[in-house]
Amino acid sequence: MSSDEADINKQCNALDRILVSKWRISDSMALQLFKRSYPIEIPFKASVNLWRPGKDFPSLGEILYAFELSFGPSSAKYDDYKQSFSFPFLMEAKLGERVIHFVLNIWDYKGAIEFRFRRIIEREEDLSKKADVIQQCTERSDTEFEYIVGYLIGWIKGYVNTRCEYSRPEKPFYRIIPAALMIYGYLESFFCSHFEDSDSFDARASELKELIPSKTEPPTESNARIAEVMALIRQAKLESTDH
Repeated sequence: MSSDEADINKQCNALDRILVSKWRISDSMALQLFKRSYPIEIPFKASVNLWRPGKDFPSLGEILYAFELSFGPSSAKYDDYKQSFSFPFLMEAKLGERVIHFVLNIWDYKGAIEFRFRRIIEREEDLSKKADVIQQCTERSDTEFEYIVGYLIGWIKGYVNTRCEYSRPEKPFYRIIPAALMIYGYLESFFCSHFEDSDSFDARASELKELIPSKTEPPTESNARIAEVMALIRQAKLESTDH
C-alpha cells in the first residue's frame, strides 16, 4: 500500500468523529456565499489535489454522470481550458458541539478531482472584521479538514460506484479538457482518451461535436431562496451555541 493510500484509509476510518450534510446550490447562491466567506487552505496530505481517478476509483465520466443525475447539470463557472465541470455545495459539518458551514466546490482539474473549501462567516457583525475571523478559524482547521476530506473521498467512491452499477446514461455525452489533451464521456460505455498531440485531440473533439448535442444549462436560484439559506445557516449557528 502506498503512503497516499494509507493516508486515505486513515482519513476514512476517522469519519465517526464528524457528521456532514451537503446541499447543491446554484451559481447565483454560490456567488452570494462567496462574498461572505474566505478560502480554506488545507495541507496537501489532507487534500486530493491531483489525485487522479484510477482503477478502483470512478472515472471522470462516471462522476459527472452520477452527479448530474442527482444534483442537476454542472455549474457554468469553471475554466473550460483546464476543467470540464464544477459542482458547488453548501456543506454543514458537525464536529462535536461545533457546527460550521462551508461552500464546497467539487471540480476536475486537468483530469484530477479537487475539493475547494470556503468557510462561511455566519454572523453579520463579523463581516467587517473578516481578517480576524480567518485567523481564529484557520489555526484549528487542519485536523478537522483531514476528516472532512476523508469523508468526501469515501462518499464519492461509494456513491458514484453504486449509481453507475445500477444505471447508465440514456444518451451519449462527452467533455473535453484541452489543457490535458483529454476527452472523456459515454458512448456505448464510459471512456477516457488521452492524446499525444493537439491535432489528434482537435480531430476527435470535432467528430464528437457532430455526433452529440451540446450541454444543458445549469439551474438558477432566486434571491429569496438565497436569503432563506442564509437564515437557515444563522439559525443552525444559534442552535449549536445554545447547547
